[in-house]
Amino acid sequence: MPLTNTTTLPSNTYPLVPYSIYKEWCMGDSLGVINANFQYFDDKVAQLTNTNNMLAQQFAVTTPPGAILAFARQSPPSGWLECNGQAVDVAAYPALVDAIYVGDAINLTTSSSFGFKTNNDGLRITNGNKIKLPDLRGYFIRGAGTNTDGSQSAGFGIRQADAMQSHLHTFGYRDDVVDTDNQNVGLGTTNVMTNPINITRATGGPITDLNFSGTVRTDDETRPKNIPLLYCIKY
Repeated sequence: MPLTNTTTLPSNTYPLVPYSIYKEWCMGDSLGVINANFQYFDDKVAQLTNTNNMLAQQFAVTTPPGAILAFARQSPPSGWLECNGQAVDVAAYPALVDAIYVGDAINLTTSSSFGFKTNNDGLRITNGNKIKLPDLRGYFIRGAGTNTDGSQSAGFGIRQADAMQSHLHTFGYRDDVVDTDNQNVGLGTTNVMTNPINITRATGGPITDLNFSGTVRTDDETRPKNIPLLYCIKY
C-alpha cells in the first residue's frame, strides 16, 4: 500500500509506529525514535503500576483491621499477621488494637482466647504493651451466638473442644435369647441406654448380625474432611 506521513504500519511490521517516525528512523534519526518508543513503554508500565497500586489501596480500604481471611500460602501477605496466638506490640498495630481489644473493664477476666493485653512476660495487664492474637492453627471458625434452630456456639472468642452429639442406638435380637434371669426376652428391639439388659445366647445362632461396610476411619478427634490453609488477620 502507498505510505504517507500519517500511515500507521501493520503491527507485524513495527507496532503502532506512524510512517513519518519510521521514515525518520530509516533516514538516520534512529536514536530519537528509539528513545521515544522507550518512553512510550515506560509510560505504559507506569500506568499499570499506578493501577496495581490503586487496586491495592482499594483492597486495604475495604478490608478493615481485625478481618480474618484464609490464604493459600505459607506466610502472611503484606498488611496481615498470622493467626498463631502471638502477642504483638500495641504501639506497632494501633488500628488492630482498636478493632480486637476486649476493653479495660474485662481485660483481666475475659474468657476470650484473644484480644487482651499482656506485658512482655505474657501476664495480663490493662496497660500492657502487647495484645494477644487469635490462634486458629488446627481450628475451624464458627459463627458466634445462637441460631434460630437452637444451634449455639461457645462465648465469643472462647476456644471450644471437639465433641460428639449425644445419641442412642437400638438393636434387634433373636427370640432364643434370654436375659440373666433366664427369661426369654422375645423378638424385637430395645433401647440399651434407657433399658439396659444383660443378655446371653441360649441356643441357636448369634445374638445379632452386624454389618459395617467400608473401612472405618479412626483418630484422636472427630472432624469433617478438610484442607488446611493459613488464617491471617488484617492490621
